[in-house]
Amino acid sequence: MKVVFMAHLGDLSGANRSLVDLVTSLKSQGIEPFVIVPRKGALTNKLMEINVKYKCIPSATWVGHKKKESIVKKIIKQTLNYLAEFKMYRFFHKYRESIDIVHFNSMVYGCGAIALKKLKIPFVWHIREFPEETFGLYFYNKNKTLEIINNSERVIGISNSIVDNFTKYFNEMELVYNGVEVGDKIHKEPIIRDELKPLYLIAGAVAPDKGQLVAVQAIAKLVNDYHIDAHLDIVGGVIDQKYFDKLNRVIEVNKIQNNVTFHGYLNDYQVLRKKNNFALMCSSNEAFGRVTIEAMISNQLLIGANSGGTAEIIQHMHNGLLYEVDDVAGLVEKMIFSLNNRTTALNLINKGRLDAIEKFDINRTAREVIRIYKKVR
Repeated sequence: MKVVFMAHLGDLSGANRSLVDLVTSLKSQGIEPFVIVPRKGALTNKLMEINVKYKCIPSATWVGHKKKESIVKKIIKQTLNYLAEFKMYRFFHKYRESIDIVHFNSMVYGCGAIALKKLKIPFVWHIREFPEETFGLYFYNKNKTLEIINNSERVIGISNSIVDNFTKYFNEMELVYNGVEVGDKIHKEPIIRDELKPLYLIAGAVAPDKGQLVAVQAIAKLVNDYHIDAHLDIVGGVIDQKYFDKLNRVIEVNKIQNNVTFHGYLNDYQVLRKKNNFALMCSSNEAFGRVTIEAMISNQLLIGANSGGTAEIIQHMHNGLLYEVDDVAGLVEKMIFSLNNRTTALNLINKGRLDAIEKFDINRTAREVIRIYKKVR
């Protein structure tokens, strides 16, 4: 079976890392993948590394940022997509006899879907995010977007949270939990936690919905109110400068400059996972939580906000700890509990790792995707 994947960006952020993992697993299971990218970059470098063919057709998303995008940029993007649609049509028309299915990787990008509908080539759509709620994005034409996606043979949601939110818009929607490469070399050997130090990691784009402020405020309380020498590593690119400035003001006011480190965006931060005993997921509405699974596989105790996909992955006091969204005191309570109850914490770490490997292996995800392909082929 030959499947063309449609990537929405050229980087290796969460959705594209999931795309890479999925096509790698599908390839090992007999699927022949091909990827269309909107621009060259980290993604195309990775595709060459894993020996997956690709074609670059310059194009853009069909969403804009409410605060950042100018009218000029919007016009440029829409013009680019108008031209790209003709290129997509020519490409798919040329190869339509050899393409079984086209697979869109994100809700924020749909260039080529109109051509596919005209050519009667089946396509499926992966929804991996809450574009408006999580990223502050808006659709240039939301009704048209939903109509185009609804032309899909199947729409795949990566969590119950996603499915529950979008199922009212689409005729055929299926749940396939996201997966990660648990057999990768960085995960083969479990990280043994002989002792639990107050060292914390939070990963994700620096923006209000990701909850870094809650994490920073919790560290301030541990340091200033409980006299615990805690440290927080923050990994993620800054996409909201005002929020980043606010974080730095809170850090300065609470005099915890030595207790918080910003690392920016990192392709690989396994060294930090080995160093930090705990991982925080403070997002107010995480679609799924790839970094949550990666933390569990890496033997970090996950303390997460009781919301969205996080609440589907973490079962409180079974494989991690949950606190209520934006409840700094609740987060601090769970942090102190885990430090004071070493045996329980280590049991949670072990169970978390086993659960993640059993439930969220990318090979399992790929098998579910193949099952959907066979339904629509």
